[in-house]
Amino acid sequence: MLLTRCGFSTRAAVLPLAIFASTALVQGMIFVNQTPAPGGGVGRWSKLWVDPNGQNNLDGDAICYEDFTLANDSSINHIEWWGDGPPNQGFQIEFWKQDPGTIAYQPYAVFREQGAQPEFATTTTSYSFSGDPSGTTHYSFDFTSPVNLAANNASNPRWFVAVIGLTDVPYLEWNWAQGLGGSNRTFQFVRGGNEGGGDLYRALPEGRAMLLSGTAVPEPATLSVLGLGALALIRRRRGIK
Repeated sequence: MLLTRCGFSTRAAVLPLAIFASTALVQGMIFVNQTPAPGGGVGRWSKLWVDPNGQNNLDGDAICYEDFTLANDSSINHIEWWGDGPPNQGFQIEFWKQDPGTIAYQPYAVFREQGAQPEFATTTTSYSFSGDPSGTTHYSFDFTSPVNLAANNASNPRWFVAVIGLTDVPYLEWNWAQGLGGSNRTFQFVRGGNEGGGDLYRALPEGRAMLLSGTAVPEPATLSVLGLGALALIRRRRGIK
């Protein structure tokens, strides 16, 4: 006979516990946590000039792309980063896959001027910021809609995120601080950065300061274990062996 207490069955009490355990696995997960180096460490340009006339680009513009990996299909809903003080036109945040045409460390963004598109991009001035003990500025932003990204695999071994300062002041720089822990490299584009002319693409020997968090979808095997555990609890409560 199934015992009840205060009008609720024991089985009904066990199932919410199992559901809660499953939910706890997918919420509030930190995917990347690369803390800023003292004083910002080796800061790197990551800024774009916003032409007031909307027509021109500027030599010296630069974008840094930081890599990270996901073990599961995930939804990113929060990002933090560290660097120079706020640029006057806000930030552009982008997520890119690995360039599928090479095994080299390189985002698909190298073809952005040929029409390549990021998995997600947004421009915002709706971030919070404050001074940080590292001597940098600490930024925090919640995405209006989660950024849904697939787990990394052989065809896409890494994701890249770009944090780009936007300014309408020509040649004004914004530097993304060096990060400690996690990745130890960054991919950078510099428009007109080659001495002989042309754009510069290079891998840098240090990571960038950032934090990414959100939710991850558990693997099927994990869900199966949770289901079996819930069933065992129910059987035990009912006295079934």
